Parts: sequence; C-alpha cells; structure tokens
Amino acid sequence: MKKLKELAKSKRLGSAFGLAQRRKLGLVFVAAFAVIGSYMLFQSQAATGNDLIVTNVTMNPASPGAGQAVTFAATVRNQGTTPVPAGTAVGVGFQVDGQTVTWNRSNTSGLAAGASVTLTANAGTSGTTWAATTGPHTVAATADDTNVIPDEADEANNLRNLTFTIGSTGNLYLSPATTSVLVNGQFTVALRLTPGTTVDGVEATLTYDVARLQFVSMNATGSPFDVELGAQAGGSGTVTISRGNLSNGVSSDALVANVTFRALAGSGSATIQTAGNVTKGGAYTNPATANTTVTFSAPDTVVPSVSITSPANNTSASANLTVTANAADAVGVTRVELYVDGQLKGTDTSSPYSFIIDTKTLTSAAHTFQARAYDAAGNVGTSATVNVTVKNWAEDINQDGKVDLLDFSLLATRYGQTGTTLGRSDINGDGKVDLRDFSLLASKYGK
Repeated sequence: MKKLKELAKSKRLGSAFGLAQRRKLGLVFVAAFAVIGSYMLFQSQAATGNDLIVTNVTMNPASPGAGQAVTFAATVRNQGTTPVPAGTAVGVGFQVDGQTVTWNRSNTSGLAAGASVTLTANAGTSGTTWAATTGPHTVAATADDTNVIPDEADEANNLRNLTFTIGSTGNLYLSPATTSVLVNGQFTVALRLTPGTTVDGVEATLTYDVARLQFVSMNATGSPFDVELGAQAGGSGTVTISRGNLSNGVSSDALVANVTFRALAGSGSATIQTAGNVTKGGAYTNPATANTTVTFSAPDTVVPSVSITSPANNTSASANLTVTANAADAVGVTRVELYVDGQLKGTDTSSPYSFIIDTKTLTSAAHTFQARAYDAAGNVGTSATVNVTVKNWAEDINQDGKVDLLDFSLLATRYGQTGTTLGRSDINGDGKVDLRDFSLLASKYGK
C-alpha cells in the first residue's frame, strides 16, 4: 500500500515537472519568434523608408580657368518609398580633393518618394564658390552630409564624384591688335595662342560686324595644330576655328589660323572679338582673349602739293646749282623727284627736299626744271615749271653766269702768259693768253 502511494506521488511529480518543462520551452519559442519578428519588421520598414542619392554633379562655369570662381550644384533624388517630411533639411555638401568647401543645407521643404531636387551651393568655408586652381581635381557631392536623416535605407550610397583638370589660362589673341584698311580692301588677322602650359587643342569663335566686314577665307598653313577638330567656317558675323594636335602638344606662342576679311566701310572702326577654349588631355580651360580693332578709311585721292622754291623762274646758272622744293600732303609725302627737261635727275625722301645739279652736264642753253611729289596712295603732284638758262661758257671766266668787264679784267691779268696753269683765262685752250682769247670773250660780252 505504501509503495502504491509513493508511485502515485511520483507520477504526479513527473507530470508537474513535464508541464513546467513544456511551459519553459514554450516561453523560449515565444521569445525567439518575438526577436525574429521584430527584426523582420525593422527590415521591412527600412526597406520601404527614404533613401537619398546624388544623380548629377555640375559646376559653373563648366570649363573654368585658373582663378575663376566656381559654383557647384548637385541633383539629389529620394529613391526610397517614403518621403522626407517637410521641416527636415535635404542638404548636400561639396568637397574638393577631400576638403569641404561649400554646401546647401537650407532646403527644408521635404522630398517626396521618387522626387529630385537640384541644390546649388549657397554657403561655404570661404563663401558660396570655390576658387579654381590648376591641376587635376575631384569634387565629391554628398547628400545629407550632416546626417540629419539617420533612418535612410542605405547610408552608403549618398556620394557622387566629378573629376576635372584645370590648366593654365594662357592667352588667345588676334594679331595685329590694330589695323587700318581702305574700303573694299582686304586684310588678314592671325589667331594666335600663348598657352602658358602645353595644350593639345583650341576652339575659338571670332565675331564681327557684318555691316562693316565680310569674311573672305581662313588658312591654317604654318600652324602646329594639324588636326581639324570640327567644322571650321565663317560668315554671318562669326568665324569658328577648331584645331588640335596629335603630337606633343603646343607649349609656346603659336599660330592657330589666319583669317582674311574685306572692309565694307569707308570710315569709323569695328572690333573683331575673340572667345574660346584650349584643351589639355581633354580638359578645357578658358584663356584670356585679346581682340583686333579695325579702322576704316576711304581711298586717298588728293594729290600732294609741290613747288620749286629755288632757283627762281627765268634765272641763269652755271657750275653746281642747288634746287630746293616744298611738298605737303594730307596723309604724308613719301618722296619728291626733280626732273630737268623731263628727265629724272634726283630723288629725296625727306624734308627739306633739295637737289644739287651739275650744270656742266647740261648744255649751255635754256632748260626746264620741274618737281613731282608722291604720297603713300600713289597720288602724284607736279610743280610749276621753272626755266633756267645754263651758261657754262668758257668765256665766263669767273663763272658767275654772265660775261662782263670782270671777265675782261681777269683775262687782262693773264695776257701774254703761256703754260699749263692759265686756268679759264686760256679760253681757247692753246696754252697762251692772247688776242684770240680776247676776241672770243668779246663775242660773248653782255650775255
């Protein structure tokens, strides 16, 4: 009987112990399912939350030169399924080569699921822009850079990079800087490049006034840029030049192309303006530019004025004769010529204009003297004729252009002498001064 009671008690204890174990195991399963459920719920909520990414990064100007102020912008998209609520800042920060420079954190209007917004930098460590420096760079745009939205579905996809290279600005210029041209005349300007660094391409546009200038042609002969990078044309107020180099690039002052125009105006001036880029390894820089100013003028049709000032008209001369002339022109006299009996005897290119004529090369007779003045346009002015009588007679012993008593007196001092040192007193050149010489002198007396 006692054993039966102990057995019954043992069964009751066993049943109680089994129930406790089953209850404990059930609690374990409940706890496990709770943890798993919570994790699955969290994952489900996260997968359907907001998720910001950067889809595009830009800079303005798109091809900056060294020293230019650059403004960055980025397009931020919420690719999640829930919106960023209004009042929460949707921001973006910009880093250049790892250093934060600018940002935009002022957009608090929210961002719907699937929507995008473009944010332009409006604040920064030194303002709203970055000062461009030469060399290769990487700008990194990070959405929610200050992490004010901590529950994004993916915190690792907020970044997008843009790489670029900025070379030295260099200089694109037109040569000559100024030029003057007559109406309907043609002239050529050279587009040249001073790179500042080695460059491998040039893109330039020349603009001009079609009412005053007409494009004629373009020629790149002599240019080290040996490749046409694109359509090159002129007309309608623009000339497009695009050239490259397949060798080692260009690092010193060089010709890009020669451009020829025709002047359509006869007065005033116009400017041919230059704009363009140069490239190095595919990266653009904006070089400084210099223009050409064209001055127009009508053809010069006014002849120079010219006159012989000495000797006077209807005078006599002997031995060496100095002839002087005055000349003037509205633009400028280039030269004055002296003609004797229609034959050119001398040229002078600077004022005062003077000529020495050896009258012994002329006959002892009347001769006509005339001056001609020329200007740069080829206009010719002619002076009035001056008549000069040359008197290189042997009987004019003192060579004063007349035979008078003074000549008789000089002859008388030598009368009766002989030899080779009688000078002009030996009129007939026979080696003696005698009555024959007096007779010859008398035949010219008073002339």
